[in-house]
Amino acid sequence: MSLERLSAPERAELRSLARTFLARHSAEPAVRRIVVTEESFDRSVWARLASEVEFLRLGLPEDLGGAGQGWDVLGLLLEESGRALLTAPLLSCLVADAALGACAEHGADAGATDAVRKAIGAGETIVAVAVGRRDGAGRLRAQASTGRDDDGVVLNGAVTPVLDAGASNLILVGADGRDGYGLYLVPTADSHVTVDRLESLDLTRRAYSVVFDQARAEPVLVGDAAAAVAEHVLDLTSLAVASEELGIMQYVLERTVEYVTVRKAFGRTVGSFQSIKHALADVLSDVESVRATVEFAQRHTNEEHFPLMAALVHAQATEGGSRVATNTLLLYGAIGYTWEHHAHLYLRRSKTNEMLFGPPGEHRARLAGLAGL
Repeated sequence: MSLERLSAPERAELRSLARTFLARHSAEPAVRRIVVTEESFDRSVWARLASEVEFLRLGLPEDLGGAGQGWDVLGLLLEESGRALLTAPLLSCLVADAALGACAEHGADAGATDAVRKAIGAGETIVAVAVGRRDGAGRLRAQASTGRDDDGVVLNGAVTPVLDAGASNLILVGADGRDGYGLYLVPTADSHVTVDRLESLDLTRRAYSVVFDQARAEPVLVGDAAAAVAEHVLDLTSLAVASEELGIMQYVLERTVEYVTVRKAFGRTVGSFQSIKHALADVLSDVESVRATVEFAQRHTNEEHFPLMAALVHAQATEGGSRVATNTLLLYGAIGYTWEHHAHLYLRRSKTNEMLFGPPGEHRARLAGLAGL
């Protein structure tokens, strides 16, 4: 693949490749096996995702062995991963790679960031992201702080929730210090780092609380530039979650349509009843409206208005996704409430996505502020 934007046929080919790979390695039985194990994902599948189909290299620049693709392509992969309820840390690693690339562009040591990015692309290193949260006024707030000892920078504080921290080798952490806000890489193997799994409604992707107690930290970028990168990373995270949610919405719609066209009641397929048609029309409306905004945002991540778009797609996709997952489950009747049915797994992911990085209301408030309303 080239550095140029993919054509429609190339995008269709990539989508087909991703869907085929995930259907083979992240089908529902495989997801259910992970749900009941200590491992948060299948590392052999992760290795294949990196080496066979090379999805982790798509966002890397060409001089680092990647394809230099943007979020219109990375978002496509996340849509397919959402559709398959992929348990592997794809979202975290794609965002971490973009964050490290942005750090290098803002003056960080390119040699250090490039080494980590290459390791991410090869599937050798997993990086979780914990750059901070926005407060009620939309300001970036770090959950950790830095200090110094004779050997360098140390980190203190409790950060939560952190996706995929339990599977990661490194965490990209935002912290406040005497030199201002900074981004730091912290090895999770450090004895001064404690990672605890959080109880979550979503059984298919794990979130963690991470406590730093004088943990050794490697500075990546410090100062106003680091804060600007962190703001962009939070916006990219919003887009990544929305892209994943779009894939979930499309999939549950397709499965529900498939069900109502074969399920019969009173001698007719239930899909022929007007109430079912109206319900599915509402679902389709949600899916297509989210698709329009998500795909627009995916193509404009480097534009001045991207923060506004990120707030919009996060609110719209997570709230719409939760509504779609709920309403389609209801159309299955009693069977939709059983453990064996797939619907609750998608509902759990969507409900968790809705609240994971702030509820829709917070993102709408930020949208209003950015729009000057």
